Amino acid sequence: MRVKSKHVRNRLERRLVQSRKELLWSYNKEKINSLSDEFIINTFLVSGNAQDWQDLKNAYEVEEIKEVWKDNILLGGFRPEKQKELVAFFFNSQNPSIYISQNKRRKLEKAFARSY
Repeated sequence: MRVKSKHVRNRLERRLVQSRKELLWSYNKEKINSLSDEFIINTFLVSGNAQDWQDLKNAYEVEEIKEVWKDNILLGGFRPEKQKELVAFFFNSQNPSIYISQNKRRKLEKAFARSY
């Protein structure tokens, strides 16, 4: 994964480990050396606030954030209003509803094309 700022990425990781321990319920906290970039991005996309999102934008390339969004959130029934906010913030969409619908359609078309 391409990281724009290792410093900001590490700050996000520390924030997860120190103040959002409830999100790491499946991890042995004493043995956490490094969280995956995908986990960090996904966690802050779903449960982050405006500052977290700005830090994500500063830490990672938008294309990396978009891939995690497409792979983990787009089709997952994520809260529609928050997903629209996320799309407007990260992907500069003037019409988040259309942007989401188009990406869902493309993702489903790819999934069905592979199965035949």
